[in-house]
Amino acid sequence: MIERTGIIEVEDECLSTNGHRFIVERVVSLQHGLLIFGQFLESPQTYRGFWPEELEPVAEMVWGWNGWLCRGHVTLPNGTRIGDLGLYEQGNTRNNHAKEYDIEWERTLTLIAEENANGTGSALMQSKPLPDMPGVMK
Repeated sequence: MIERTGIIEVEDECLSTNGHRFIVERVVSLQHGLLIFGQFLESPQTYRGFWPEELEPVAEMVWGWNGWLCRGHVTLPNGTRIGDLGLYEQGNTRNNHAKEYDIEWERTLTLIAEENANGTGSALMQSKPLPDMPGVMK
C-alpha cells in the first residue's frame, strides 16, 4: 500500500457538487488554497477548480458567486466535503498566472467582509483551514 502524502493527489477520484466524478490530473498549491485540474469521467469536459482553504462547502451549486463561475463543493476520496470555486477558463490552465487566483480570492474576501459588516452577508468561512498538503506541486 502506497502512503498518501496529501489530502488530494494526482489520480484521485472526486465527486463534484452535481454528482459528476472526475480524476485529478494536476494540483497546484497557492497561498490561499489549491488549484485543481481534472477530467470528468462521464463527459469530455475538464474540471477546473480553486479550493480556498477557508471556503465552506455549500450543498447546492451557486452560479455567478462573487465574480467566480460558481461555488459548490467537492467530495474527496475520504468522504470529506470541501468548498470549491469553478473557473471560467475552459481548457486553459493559466500556467503562468496561477497566482491570479490568490489575488481574486483576496478580492472575494474583501467583498464578504463588506457584506458581513453591512449585515447583508453570511458567515461563509470554515472554522479552520485544511491541513498542510505536502507533496503538492507549487
